[in-house]
Amino acid sequence: MRRQQIERESPTIYPQTAQVDAADEHFGQKVADPFRWLENDIRGDPAISAWVDAKNSISAPYPAGLQGRDVFRERLAALFDHERLTAPEKVAEYLAPVLGHAIYFHRHGTEQSEDRLVHAPEADLPMIHTADLTADGRYAVIYSTALTGGNGLAVADLSTSNWPIWTEIDTFDHTWLVAGNIGTKFFLSTQKGAERGRIVTTDVADCEAMFVELIAER
Repeated sequence: MRRQQIERESPTIYPQTAQVDAADEHFGQKVADPFRWLENDIRGDPAISAWVDAKNSISAPYPAGLQGRDVFRERLAALFDHERLTAPEKVAEYLAPVLGHAIYFHRHGTEQSEDRLVHAPEADLPMIHTADLTADGRYAVIYSTALTGGNGLAVADLSTSNWPIWTEIDTFDHTWLVAGNIGTKFFLSTQKGAERGRIVTTDVADCEAMFVELIAER
């Protein structure tokens, strides 16, 4: 009876990861952090750059050999290759203001010229707007910041064709975040009157925004 020799693949040899003598103390307990050096900026640390290159030399050949990789690359490029706005740039001693920022609705597969304007409030201050959807898909939640640390809040009802917008918060002194909603009742997390945060509710169907505390600051 012949014995068959089974050839085994050579085990992967990973690059050595240096450890340093670093630790923090939390509540009287010393916690070692030997890999803290990996938190440095790769752009300015040759050691991290070399470590990453060594890791990539092991992992990169596998995805490079997968079939259909070019198809995914082309599709992702088509989805994400669009105009982007950068953060304000410092000019001399001042920040270049971001004026005229707005929220548009873009339907996939249509031209940018067909985008629908959703929210563009007039403001004398530089403003940045971001948008999110509630879990039920009915409301668009628009956060507006004047770059002062807080944010305003507006809600657009997407269940009607004209998408009416209600401004719930028109100041920018505190943080307001939508935690969820049940119909028109919204649950908001805010630091207004509570440094560590609290939860309040409001009904966006009301003519005037009224806030009722649900969970007090702890």
